[in-house]
Amino acid sequence: MSDADSIRQNSLPTLGGQAVAVAEAEARAGAGEIGGNNAGPFVEKYLNANHPDRVTHRGEPWCVAFYCWCWLQAARSAGQDLPVAYTRSAHELWSRMAEHGQVLTRAQALAQKE
Repeated sequence: MSDADSIRQNSLPTLGGQAVAVAEAEARAGAGEIGGNNAGPFVEKYLNANHPDRVTHRGEPWCVAFYCWCWLQAARSAGQDLPVAYTRSAHELWSRMAEHGQVLTRAQALAQKE
């Protein structure tokens, strides 16, 4: 494991707590779909987080974008990079997290229960 990977893994719990706080603040601000499925200013903000000066993604599923947006805000406030690159894709997020040892397979999770 490289030093960068070690730093990223060690930063996850701290950034994770901050990301949860960001998500809670967004919920208090009324975050969600407005005007239809996968629509509205909050959704567009999350889908376009990697280029907030222009909207290029509309009407797409936004759950992973919201998750990554919260982490992005937490990382920025801590003066850090994201532990994994921003994405709107659940599959891509899973792959990136797995590369950093942040995902358990079903077998690994079951083994931990024993």
